[in-house]
Amino acid sequence: MNQAHKIDGSIATSVRTRRPMREVVEDLGRALALGAVLLPVAGVLVRYIAFRIGHTVDHPLDLALAESPGVLIAIGLDSLFIGLLVLPFIVLWSYLARAQLHSDQIGDFIKRFEDFEMRNAELLGEEEVSSELHDELARLHSELIGLQAGARQLPQLPQLLPDRATQFLGRHDRQFNWVWRISQVAYWCFLFLLGPFPFTLSATGLLLTQLVVPRIIRRSGRISLGLVWPLVVGVLLIAAIGAGLDGRLDGVEGGQYHFAANVPLADGRYVRLGTNGNRTILMSCTTSRAVTEVDGSQIVTVTLHRWHNQPASPPNLIEVLQGRSPTFGFRSPC
Repeated sequence: MNQAHKIDGSIATSVRTRRPMREVVEDLGRALALGAVLLPVAGVLVRYIAFRIGHTVDHPLDLALAESPGVLIAIGLDSLFIGLLVLPFIVLWSYLARAQLHSDQIGDFIKRFEDFEMRNAELLGEEEVSSELHDELARLHSELIGLQAGARQLPQLPQLLPDRATQFLGRHDRQFNWVWRISQVAYWCFLFLLGPFPFTLSATGLLLTQLVVPRIIRRSGRISLGLVWPLVVGVLLIAAIGAGLDGRLDGVEGGQYHFAANVPLADGRYVRLGTNGNRTILMSCTTSRAVTEVDGSQIVTVTLHRWHNQPASPPNLIEVLQGRSPTFGFRSPC
C-alpha cells in the first residue's frame, strides 16, 4: 500500500505539472486566425446575396467584389456581430466539457487502479503462484505503468471559482445543470424571437458551435484546426447568408454629390456602392438601376445624409408570424 501511495502521489504531481490550457489557447487562436483570413470572403458573399436578392442593381457579383478589403472585413465581422454575444457561453461550455473529460479520465483511472490492487492482493494470497498467475500479475503491472503514462496526459484545469463556490456547485450539481440549460434556452429564444429578422439567422452558426465544440472536446480532448475548420467555414457561411438577406451594408451611403464641370453627370443625390481602384461606384437616386463609376478626383464635394429616407426597422420573428412582411436583400437609402 505504501508503494500504491507513492504511485498515486507521483501521478498527482505529474498531472499538476501539465499545462494543456496552452494547447486550448493555441487551438482557439488557429481557429480565430482562419476566421480572420476568411472575413473578406464573407464580406463579398454578404454583398453578393444582398445585391442579388434585392433586385435593385445589375451585375451583383461585380458589385460584390468592388469594395476595399477593409470594408469587406468590416462587413464580414458585422455579419457575426449578433452572434458574438454568445462567445462567452461557447468558452464556458468548452471549459465544462473539458472538465467533464478530466473527471471521467480520473474516475476511470481510479477504478482500474482499485481493480489492480484487488487482483494483486488475491494473487499474493496464493500459497503457490502458478506461471499463469505470474503472467497475469506481470500483465497487470504493465497495465499500471501504462495508466501512469496516461495519467501524465490528463489536463490541468484552471480554477474559475473560489473553493466555497466550487463545493456549493458540487453539492447542487443537478440543480445547477438544469438552471444552466434553462437559461441557455431562454437566451436563444429571446435572441431569435425578438431580434431583427432575418439578421438573427446569422447567429445560427454560433448556436451550432455552442452545441458541437463541447462534443469535439469530450471526444478528442482538443479543438485542433483539423477538426474545427469545417465549423469555422460553416459559421461564416451561415452568418453571411443571414446578413445578406438582411441587406444592410457597411460603406453603402447616400449623399448629395457635386461633380467637376467635365464630368457628364448631373449633381444630385447618389448612393455609394463601392470602389474600383481610385474610382467610386455610384447609383443614381433619380434613374432606376443606373450605376456608374467616377474618378475620385472628379468628385468636388459630398454631403452625406446618413439618415435620409431611412427604411423602417426590420421586424422580429414574432411580428413576422403575426403577418408583418420582412424585406430581404439590399435596400437603397435613396
